[in-house]
Amino acid sequence: MARGLRLPPERGLSIDLFCQVIDNFGDAGVCWRLARQLSREHGCRVRLIIDQPEVLARMLPALARRLQRGGARHQKRLLPWHIEGVTIIAWRQPCGQAKSGSGHSAHPLRKLKPADAVISAFGCDLPADYRARMRGQPRFMQPQGQDAASASRWINLEYLSAEPWVDSHHLLTSPKNDGLLQTFFFPGFSPATGGLLRERDLLQRRQAFGRNPAAQDRLARDLGLADLLCARRQDLLLVFVFCYRDAPVQTLLEALVKGAPGRRIHLLLPEGMTLTQEPVSPAPEHARVHRIPPLPQARFDEVLWWCDLSIVRGEDSLVRAVWAGRPMLWQPYPQAEAAHLDKLEAFLRLRPQAEQAPARAWNQAPAAPPLAEALRPLLQTLGEPWVRSGEPALTAAGERASNLAAHQDLASQLMRLWSAAPRR
Repeated sequence: MARGLRLPPERGLSIDLFCQVIDNFGDAGVCWRLARQLSREHGCRVRLIIDQPEVLARMLPALARRLQRGGARHQKRLLPWHIEGVTIIAWRQPCGQAKSGSGHSAHPLRKLKPADAVISAFGCDLPADYRARMRGQPRFMQPQGQDAASASRWINLEYLSAEPWVDSHHLLTSPKNDGLLQTFFFPGFSPATGGLLRERDLLQRRQAFGRNPAAQDRLARDLGLADLLCARRQDLLLVFVFCYRDAPVQTLLEALVKGAPGRRIHLLLPEGMTLTQEPVSPAPEHARVHRIPPLPQARFDEVLWWCDLSIVRGEDSLVRAVWAGRPMLWQPYPQAEAAHLDKLEAFLRLRPQAEQAPARAWNQAPAAPPLAEALRPLLQTLGEPWVRSGEPALTAAGERASNLAAHQDLASQLMRLWSAAPRR
């Protein structure tokens, strides 16, 4: 095996997690959170094999420093990086492709020995050579006899959805022509699904941040927003927006100015997020737009805890906004024939009434009311005392987060599944 690709010698289940980045930060974010939690909380030895480590580096400063320090020579050699208990390996070739006429796979992982368990994130195909080495390993093969209904240790981690069909599809298996068996693992919001990613101490950290004005001021200073310190927040309305390029951000800003008179509005947008139209404040004395730098995942959580309203996209940000217990709107990844609107409607059935019309308007759903009209009832709730209290559990959104926390988290469910599987 290539130097540096071996798993650490510690005890614990070994896991290879394969990730091809499609939805930019979301795919990388989900996989990094899962890899880190499996390592930290369950003692697993995890290799995260990702095709665009530079995307992960934008939310993982330690990786960004190593990529920058190593330069092109380091990246060309495709050495792994060991960060926070996880081994990160660059996966440069498209899934399963080989260099034409070479007679062998050009994939840098062609000698990697399969781990005890394998996760294909979001339906990613495994490299052909790696998959060939899985064959003959009983834990990945189609079982026989009394174990015929058991799960495989090759997991297809699916995208998150609140649609009802997810319950009946969770943990279904798919026999392959080469004898391998794959188990479908669906994250979700009901007890019949695989649950949501949630670290053991997440809600405690959220509560501690809400009660700590110094921590909130430190975040404001780190973002270059010293004028948003706690002592000056009595009339502020902080709105975080992480969206796809065609989202109506300018319309949102105008709706906020119209719907929240007397409030100083600050719209926070991530640097590097491309928009069809860069928002311009219609009333600079009352509304300002800020671009904030890329953030580590822990600081991203703090932004969601800090803001009065968060508008997020994709999957990873959605789950973190749910756990924030604050009012939120979600923009699903746009799909052909508006299939993403079905996912939106399924999710909205789980959310407070005040969020539903604004979410439809934000996603430009057919027959949705104008955004300014839809936002008005939600904006009225943002002036309630809980906004400054640091106690999201007092809100409808906070109550929903607490109810979801009663379900077992995704990483723990994976471990339970693997521990219950017969040793084959």
